[in-house]
Amino acid sequence: MPKTLLNERRAVGHVEVRGLDEEKRQFTARVVNYNVVDSYGSVWAPGVFTRSLERKMPKVTWGHDWLDPIGVVTSFDERADGLDLTVQLDDFDAVPRARQAFAQLKSGSMDEFSFGFKREAWSEKREDLAPFGDGARELMTEARMDEMSPVLVGAVPGTHTIDVRSASASALDLLTEVREGRMTVEDGVRALTQIAPDPAAADSPTGAMVALVPDTATAAYLSKLAKGGLGAGDLHCTLVYMGDAAGIDEVERTHVIGAITSWAAQTAPVEVAVAGTAYLGPDSMRVVLVESAGLVGCFMDAAEIAPAGEHHATFIPHVSLSASGPLPMPDVSQVLVFDKVLVAFAGDRVEVDLVGHPGAELDSAELDAEIADALDIYYDMGW
Repeated sequence: MPKTLLNERRAVGHVEVRGLDEEKRQFTARVVNYNVVDSYGSVWAPGVFTRSLERKMPKVTWGHDWLDPIGVVTSFDERADGLDLTVQLDDFDAVPRARQAFAQLKSGSMDEFSFGFKREAWSEKREDLAPFGDGARELMTEARMDEMSPVLVGAVPGTHTIDVRSASASALDLLTEVREGRMTVEDGVRALTQIAPDPAAADSPTGAMVALVPDTATAAYLSKLAKGGLGAGDLHCTLVYMGDAAGIDEVERTHVIGAITSWAAQTAPVEVAVAGTAYLGPDSMRVVLVESAGLVGCFMDAAEIAPAGEHHATFIPHVSLSASGPLPMPDVSQVLVFDKVLVAFAGDRVEVDLVGHPGAELDSAELDAEIADALDIYYDMGW
């Protein structure tokens, strides 16, 4: 049975920080230890983040706040016992938080990190976990690291939907944090209220769609406009709605995922301007309208790939924000960037990076690998 997908954050307590260089604004930190059981019951296999880091280095943020970046990971060192990351902080004068982070790491008043990741391959089989003892409940073999943060107290798992951790598992993680003294009872209760299920979102999605997904900065900007509406991980611009997912068989789903993955390999990230706001649909959803010039081509391509179904009669490019509250007032000069394409069948989602360049020739081997990766993730969901 498909699992609920969530993005996650993982606390790394009392990290060894080396090579603090104030002039260069750099340091190196051990963020993952291999082949040992962490406080979440996870075991990280050597090389779990290698492919992710070779593709794109994670950003460094203050307290996991996407609106408060303070630097970037510039290199990584795969060692036999763990993963070391070298960080380049931003200019201290231009970004005071970067100066604060360096000073507190140097003094030792801040010595913990937390990183945000998306798991892509893991095992819960007893035979795989047996070598690590009774405390191991999962072996992570491949994951994508999106960002890391120096923190005063190790962060708890995130709550928006893209990778695997159930609300009950998150609650157990919080309890572990409190029991081990890495979080106060008050902070634990506060965090628990943030991951509690939203009764309004109890119904699982049943439709199927192809949509563009905003990049980190755009998602953070739109999420701020939503003011309690959809979270950053749920924001998207629908290209094609394919109707009820139950009516689309496995063969057709596989075709759509493969074709969209191929299309994504030829398509560069899309930049569009804000066109205004509106109420749309029978529920008067609050939406941000985006200019259509840069999206019509994407819509037409997706409509050719997607199976026959309940396509929208008209294409009104927009990002839904919330079902209640005042109409948002976005900055019309704001540029929105979409760097991924999402294929969703009910609650099962596959995201593929837009990595192409207009007019560039494709490497067939790389394209085949991208398609295989997407299909592997799809079949891992249980279809």
